[in-house]
Parts: sequence; C-alpha cells; structure tokens
Amino acid sequence: MELVWHRNDLRVHDHPALNAAVAGGPCLGLVIIEPRERNYFSIRRQAWFNMNVRELSRAYRDRGGTLIIKSGYPWEVLPALATQTSATAVRALKRYSPDDQVWDKKTEMSLRIPIFWHAGNYLYEPGTVVKNDSTSYVIFSPYARRAKKFPWPDPLPSPEVIPGPQTTSLGEIPDEPIDCSLPEAGEGPALKLLGSFLINGVENYHKTRNALDGRGTSHLSPYFTLGVLSPRLAASVVTKLSGPGSEKWLAELFWRDFCADLLLNYPQLHILPFDRQWLKFPWRHDLQKFEAWKSGRTGVPVVDAAMRELRTNGWISNRARMLAAQFLVKYLFVPWQWGERYFRNCLIDGDLASNVVGWQWAGGLGVDAVPYFRVFNFESQIMQHDPEGSWLRRWSPEYLENPNGSEPIVDLARMRLQYLEIAQAIKRHPSATTSKKMD
Repeated sequence: MELVWHRNDLRVHDHPALNAAVAGGPCLGLVIIEPRERNYFSIRRQAWFNMNVRELSRAYRDRGGTLIIKSGYPWEVLPALATQTSATAVRALKRYSPDDQVWDKKTEMSLRIPIFWHAGNYLYEPGTVVKNDSTSYVIFSPYARRAKKFPWPDPLPSPEVIPGPQTTSLGEIPDEPIDCSLPEAGEGPALKLLGSFLINGVENYHKTRNALDGRGTSHLSPYFTLGVLSPRLAASVVTKLSGPGSEKWLAELFWRDFCADLLLNYPQLHILPFDRQWLKFPWRHDLQKFEAWKSGRTGVPVVDAAMRELRTNGWISNRARMLAAQFLVKYLFVPWQWGERYFRNCLIDGDLASNVVGWQWAGGLGVDAVPYFRVFNFESQIMQHDPEGSWLRRWSPEYLENPNGSEPIVDLARMRLQYLEIAQAIKRHPSATTSKKMD
C-alpha cells in the first residue's frame, strides 16, 4: 500500500501521484497540517486551506477512498504513519520554493521507504524550460516563446475508485474563523468557474483584464495556488479556443510557470532584489506610513480602495496590486519585502513565487527587465481602468463625495521626482559589489 501526500495539490483530477498509486493497488491519501501553516499564515489562508482539505476528503470518500489528516512536522508524521499502515512508498507532487525543498529533503531522509516526486503543479516544471546553452531565462517573452515549442503533458482523468483500507482514525480538519469573504471551496466549484469563464469571459479577456474591479478576470488564482484546479487541465481546455483573449489568458499560465522558474534559479529572490544595484536604494523603515498603507489611509483614492478591498475580500485585481505596490515602493520608499509579505499573507491566492516576482516587477527591481522609471500616475489609472468609478465608489466613496477632503500622506509629485533622481543615480553609477544581478 502507498501513501499519497497532498500539499498544494488539493484535488483528485490530473494528479499523477494519485493516479500512479491507484494503478499500483491500495492507497491512502494524507494531508499534514504543518506548524508553519498555523504559525505564519493568516486566519484567512488557514481557513481557505482547510475548506479545500474538507472538500478533498469528500472527493476521496465519494470514490471509496480515505484521506487522513495529521498535524505536525512531515519528517515525524510520515515515518510513523508509514510504519503504522505498512506503507511501501510515498508519492507526492514536487514543490520548488526554497523552504519547501528543504522540508521535503529532510522528510525524504527520514523515511525508510522510497518517496516518489511527480510533476503536476505547472505546465512546465521549473527548471525545464531553458535556453540552447542550458541556462535559465530571466525575461518572460523569450521564456514563453521557448515554452510554446513544447507540449505539456495531457491532464489525467480522476480515478473512478480509490482503493484502500477503511479507517476510523481520519484525524480532524481544524475549523478556523473566517475574517474575509472566501470563494466556494473544492474542485467542483473551480471547474464550474473555469467553464463559465471560458464561455462568458475569455473572449474579451485581453480587453478587460486590467479593469480595477477585476470583473474581466477568471478569479481562478485561489484554486491554482492550492492546486484545487490543475493548470494542465485549464490550459488544455483554453487551447481549444482561438482568439487574442484565450491566448492572453494562456500567457498568464505561462507567467505563473516563469515566476516559479525564477524563484528556483534565484532562491534569494524573496529577500533580495533581482538586480543587486537596488540594495543601495535608501529605504525608509517607516512603520507609521506602512500602517497607513495597510489600512487604506494614504489619501490616494486608488491605493486606499485596493488595500480596503484586499482586507475585506482577500483578493484584488492585478492592476490594483501593481498600483498599491508601486505606491509603497516608489512613493513611500518602504522596503518592498514588507509589502510582499503583507500581500502574501492577506491574499488567498498568495503564491510565493508569483507574489515575489510581481512585487519586484512593480518595483522595477530588475525582474523581467521592467524599466525602473515606469511610475504610474494614479489619477490616470482610475480614468483608464475604472472610468465609471463603480469600483472606487464601492471601496473609497469619501473621495468621490469630497474630492478635496483629504491630502495624500506624501507629496506625490515631489516623491515621484525624488524617486527618479535616486534611481537614475543608482543606474548611472553601479558599484563593483552591487551592479550584478542575483547570483
């Protein structure tokens, strides 16, 4: 009998580890509630995870299988459970973040039975899309062009039956209080939402994706982050369509792979700027301004609206994320790492790689060769991406009722000019120790 260890892959469709275990005979599913999840993740992140674990347990049960829930460190839980169940092997989908790789290696070394790592969380596993000289890509466009030359594996069907021993010692899924509105959990709602988007939204996605209210997007990212929805299944369906909308949405799946690839090849990306020149930037560790940004009290309507929606819903559109990030980095000079960690904790789709790369991109810190001098004008962004003001009216109504009632916490024009002067000086005079990009 084999154990199938679910982590950020809370599904039964297109699950190579589960399919391989079922093909070999009896198996048990396993989810381990790790201490770092309870210690470092927000209430909403824990609640979203547990809701989807509950749905995964139901999916196992519907197929005659059993999902066991344990709490603790994997290198302690798995060996004990393997002995208790007389398991012959463990199977899991591979993870790639720096911490995950350390934890998985430690777990592997603790076992007396083999553990098999399967692909399945990406279209192209990190480290597999490389240049002709076998080096990794640091710019998205050539990465995507290269990736398109190779097909990704076809998605696997869900097993009709999951054979395995029945047990009453299933463990408990914690009940967490919910501090924000959350989507409906599970594969069924995820697949239904995918179908609805492909019918009603993807055709015009290239036109609507930048709307600040996010109505033109798929809203599938929370399901991708926990692996409730397989990216390979989503991509295989969208490629059957044609047009610029479906092509652009497929490119977003490629971008997700690209972010994971960058973090694999530059494992310090979550703590250091990609371009080391930006280590010289005079960051201001201003907790008061950081708190104003977090609570949506900056006096900048679009930024405040974004941060209020984030706290309420655990999700904001990509355009709103970029604007809020740029304000913190390029107008307040608050360290980008502070904002990245806060976003990752508040967002229910807070994937480490995508969040880190998104923040470094918005901050002009060298990722994907985004020009550092790209600084958004917040008023024009509202006019372009919320022209009717419906989103702003919902989240920052006081600014529409009294446009002159509140001043920004910093002088926008002065801070923009100051940022550009500092950034240009850094780019003009790179030092020998900080000019290279991340090793």
